[in-house]
Amino acid sequence: MTDKDIIQIATMNGWKASVREETDGTKYVSFRRYMKSEMPFVFTVEVYDGRADSLAAEIISLVDAIDPEACAREWMVKSGAVPPSMFSLAVADMDGIRTETWLLACAFLEFSGKASCHSSRKKSIRCVNVRSSCACALSLEIPFS
Repeated sequence: MTDKDIIQIATMNGWKASVREETDGTKYVSFRRYMKSEMPFVFTVEVYDGRADSLAAEIISLVDAIDPEACAREWMVKSGAVPPSMFSLAVADMDGIRTETWLLACAFLEFSGKASCHSSRKKSIRCVNVRSSCACALSLEIPFS
């Protein structure tokens, strides 16, 4: 998978991507997209073997870690006094970006030819205890060829 492939797949899915390569050959890909609230959402993943399915797995691990309610609470605390009515909007915003991030991972899986996220996929929400707080994570079952 070339840098051009990464950037093209990201662009086709509404993301901006930039690729940075270290002197040791390790690549880092940063993805950026605006949420519905027009706040930027940026994340960076390491591409350790240059394969699209490995990049997808790294993105899926991020999706698994996103808890929209916890993120919304964190934003409210960091930004100061935010009206409680904004909480549900922040949760929806974060849930939307989680979906868009998951779809980006699906695009890389499809590019790899090893899986398709659009056929017979199952999604479920599971709650796990993380540092004494309940965090909901998106559990993905992706059929591999």
